[in-house]
Amino acid sequence: MATDRKAVNKRKVRALLAGGLVLGIGAAVTLAAWTDNVFGDAQFKTGSWNLQGSFDGLTTWGEYQVDASAGHFQFSTGFNTLAPGTTVYAPVALRIGPTASTFGATVQLLGATGGDADLKPALRYSVYRGVSSTACTAAGIGAGTAWVGTTASPVALTAGSGSDVALLGTGVPVELCFAVTLPPESTPRSCRARTPGACSGSSPASPPPDACVVTRRMRQVYALAASGLVLGIGATTVAASWVDSTMGDASFRTGTFGIESNVGGGWSSHASSAPGIFTYTPSALLIRPGAFSYGPISLRTVPVSPAASVTLQAATVAGDSTLASALRYRVVKSTTCDASAFSTGTPQFVVGSATVFPSLSTGSAVGAIALPAVGASPGAAVALCFEISLPGTSANWSNSALIGKTATPTWQFSATP
Repeated sequence: MATDRKAVNKRKVRALLAGGLVLGIGAAVTLAAWTDNVFGDAQFKTGSWNLQGSFDGLTTWGEYQVDASAGHFQFSTGFNTLAPGTTVYAPVALRIGPTASTFGATVQLLGATGGDADLKPALRYSVYRGVSSTACTAAGIGAGTAWVGTTASPVALTAGSGSDVALLGTGVPVELCFAVTLPPESTPRSCRARTPGACSGSSPASPPPDACVVTRRMRQVYALAASGLVLGIGATTVAASWVDSTMGDASFRTGTFGIESNVGGGWSSHASSAPGIFTYTPSALLIRPGAFSYGPISLRTVPVSPAASVTLQAATVAGDSTLASALRYRVVKSTTCDASAFSTGTPQFVVGSATVFPSLSTGSAVGAIALPAVGASPGAAVALCFEISLPGTSANWSNSALIGKTATPTWQFSATP
């Protein structure tokens, strides 16, 4: 019995040990289950922004990042027929877009590139901030803040802004107004080379031969493609890839300018090498003391030319100087060309007056004849009547040096826009 009891106790011990092994394993698993972890992560992303430009009054927005796809300035009437003294205007707007950004930007305007070698150096421009597209005119531009040059002191097209304009990340546009002008003193290089001084400050009383005006057509036309009036955007404190650009271009062209005359044989430019010949009635070839002769001429602007201000220069005379000094003349605006044109109603005198008979060495007042312009057609004609006389004084009647002599006066009509 004792032996059997010992055997039973051994089995119990083994069972307890086995159970204890099981409990030990179970405790280990339980401890592991009471260990836990918490993980955290985050994402980082660079912000973005984009510069856009509008050239049509905030209606259309685009990227315009390279010359080939540049936006086109929409300049006011006259950009393709520029004459000295002409200024044209165009609105431009910039923004961060099309969606808002947490980043703003600073804008710098770079000078224009490309363009005609004659016209581009002559053009000047200015840019004003805070001018709406509807106010981008001669009357409205002054309400803005000058950014590049001023309307009174515009700068060369190659000049940049020198300062920055800030754009807000909210997408609020900044409106600009560009003004481009061909200064009054500008003269196309080809004209200057051919007739020095003719178009820039020469004296009306002594014009050079074959001047840029004088009833001849001045048809030198120049084109300027100001490709790349570049609006460069840069945030200088970050990498170069954070720089964006908006490009704008424009083309400017000087207009055709000239006048022509008609002395009875049709309209012609009548250059100094082939002047129009007056037809006088009665014939000036039979003039005597106390006699008067009358010759008509009409002037007009050529097609597409702007209006012209015309000055009649003093005559240059070939032939006998004694006869030339004795002759007198007057000029009136009139479609009738006889004695009545100088005495009926209120004559519009260009040279002389009802009581004054000037010598051939006298010209008209500057701009005495105004020629209108009519777009693509020739301008309306302005008719003139010349009166030539040899006063019937006793000195002329008794001066044998006047008998059988010939004098040929040539008058020059000088026109400016």
